[in-house]
Amino acid sequence: MSLGRIVKGGIWLYGSNLVYVSSGAIYWFIISIIGGPEILGVTSAIIGLASLVGGLAGLGIRVGVLKFVGAFYGKDDEKVSRYFWSSFIFLIFAYSISALTLVLISFFKVKISGLNSEMILFSALSAFMGFSGIFTAFLTALLKTKTIFEASLLASLAKILIGVSLVSLGWGWVGAVIGYVSVAIVNMLYLSRVVFKLVGLKPFFKLAFLHDVIKAGMVSWLPNFINLAGQWLGVLAVFGFSSAFETGLYYVAFSIANVVFMIAGSLSSVLLPVLSGMEDGRKRSTWKAIRVILASAWPLAVFIIVYPWLPLSLLGSSYIKASPVLKVLISSLVFMVLTVGVTNLAYAYDAYMYVLAIGMAANIPRVILYYLLVPFYEGFGAAISFSIGAFTGFLASLYIANKINFKIGFKELALTVVFPLLFGVISYILDLFFIIGGLLIYAGSILAYLKTRVLLKEDLKEIALSMVPAKYLKKICTLILKSNRFV
Repeated sequence: MSLGRIVKGGIWLYGSNLVYVSSGAIYWFIISIIGGPEILGVTSAIIGLASLVGGLAGLGIRVGVLKFVGAFYGKDDEKVSRYFWSSFIFLIFAYSISALTLVLISFFKVKISGLNSEMILFSALSAFMGFSGIFTAFLTALLKTKTIFEASLLASLAKILIGVSLVSLGWGWVGAVIGYVSVAIVNMLYLSRVVFKLVGLKPFFKLAFLHDVIKAGMVSWLPNFINLAGQWLGVLAVFGFSSAFETGLYYVAFSIANVVFMIAGSLSSVLLPVLSGMEDGRKRSTWKAIRVILASAWPLAVFIIVYPWLPLSLLGSSYIKASPVLKVLISSLVFMVLTVGVTNLAYAYDAYMYVLAIGMAANIPRVILYYLLVPFYEGFGAAISFSIGAFTGFLASLYIANKINFKIGFKELALTVVFPLLFGVISYILDLFFIIGGLLIYAGSILAYLKTRVLLKEDLKEIALSMVPAKYLKKICTLILKSNRFV
């Protein structure tokens, strides 16, 4: 398989993720303006329950499909079809059982974390649609990611049109949830027609094929589910112990923080396959990725810590109350970037127990603290719990890094963290206008990184090449490097 095809496939996949993230931000932005924090709070709690149930039911099968479909495509198409159908049939069964369990809970009027029977029914619908993820996994394995991108455009458009229309008509959280679920439905309809043309409409099931897929996916399933629980149980805890309004505030703050966390998440999606295919230089590449990602993302995090009201006020004045929550959440970025880097390095060395240990170290304290702190401190307590979990995961990562002989440059790490904080404190004390403060934090940090060689000119070029059109790149780099001479 050519490198060009792999890169092209990666670009389309990144594009589809970008569409989902940007359309999601637009969707919640409009919903929160129309319906306020209460609708957002109820909807996020319903989605949280569905995500947990769906994550539990999936058993990592999508990861297994990626492995075996990718391995046999073009070599043994019959096996490709059998792996798909065996996995697909099992997923339909597993997600049906999960959804029916929620329906029964709803029927007997049992509440889950404050969710009533009607809300649990909608969680059941959303959880059931989780099976459709196998279509994305299958086409990703074949590098037919342009189709995935096309589906993401249609699904995102449907979500905004359907959800916003229903909420505007007075459907409240029901309309918001239907809009959210429509993404999975449209995605499934668009992708399934392509997949079924490739594998044929001859259902097949054999335990041996399913066993292979589950065995391959199980390694990532438990760590991923633990991470999922660590995120969504915070939302459910706030909803159960507090109110829909407070849940909406917490969810908005978490969503904004998650935009920055996604930079660390990109490290996971890009670094893992690269490291797995390397024979040499894994540790050097991992540290370089951590250093560059942190130098890119941490100044943005500090800017949000100094000016948390700025992104929150875009949704309305009532959301500014979530500023302390946003500050605490986003302060955990440094711990998360290092943890993600060490986790991927451990994956690359097939040290799966180390991966599990890091996930448990981060999320078990987090989940326990949710139920200790949220009853007293509401969303702020959830934010503290999340950040403490990030710190304990960071401590576990340091231990695992030592076990696999991965040397962390603590001096570089300290300088990377200190410079943006210094410029952030100056911006805060002088009460600088946010545009001036933002320029000081980001430009000042980059220049300081270059001067202390935390960030090299080659690193800056790589970052710029990934974000800026080539025709503007030369002028920008010249200005930055000239400025650096006077620092």
